[in-house]
Amino acid sequence: MEETKRVVLRKHRMHISRTMNPRKVVEVLYSRDLLDADDREVILAETTTQRKALKLLDMLPWKGPDAFDVFLQALYHCGHVFLANTLQSGSPGTIT
Repeated sequence: MEETKRVVLRKHRMHISRTMNPRKVVEVLYSRDLLDADDREVILAETTTQRKALKLLDMLPWKGPDAFDVFLQALYHCGHVFLANTLQSGSPGTIT
């Protein structure tokens, strides 16, 4: 993943973890082979929704050059359109 995309994820980390449904997003990422069965298990084993989201965000930068784009597609697919648009624009906006 490009450094600029890592920065965008880091900048919006807390907002993502508070608003995203990680269970749905993880299932989409698993079905698209971005996450393997072990990744899926580790993420879903976390005890809270926010921790699941944070664990996913920790893994994403190491999942290859297309990880950010596949993550955006998963967000759109799961109904997180505003969040995906915010991340895609790469602008800091007012979300932190």
